Amino acid sequence: MALRALVASPVSMLAEEPKVCGAPVALNDGWSLAAQAEVGLDAARLCELDSFVAQWPDANIHAVVVVRNGKLAMERYFSGEDERWGDKLGRVTYGPEGKHGQAAGQDEAAPPQANARHDRSPCESAAD
Repeated sequence: MALRALVASPVSMLAEEPKVCGAPVALNDGWSLAAQAEVGLDAARLCELDSFVAQWPDANIHAVVVVRNGKLAMERYFSGEDERWGDKLGRVTYGPEGKHGQAAGQDEAAPPQANARHDRSPCESAAD
């Protein structure tokens, strides 16, 4: 009995790793990445935000992107209904690499609408 308790207890005694939601992926696109804690963000609160948005599909939120001190600290993309210039595109899965509003197979000559991550260069000011 004592051995069973000793074997089981180290797992429960280990400090739980903080959960990180929406950790960005390096794409070699000019964005510097940062751990959420590194730029003073509370990872637990960002996970709450992530869960809230994920549980609210009727809001049709396409992405949550958090930049702090010029570094990308969180990005989370969702699937949702989209349209371009009033034309319904149907359900689209968004991500950091695709252009927002450019569903697969769309005409490349269509007006470019960048996704949240590619919407502005990391060097541009938010006031631009």
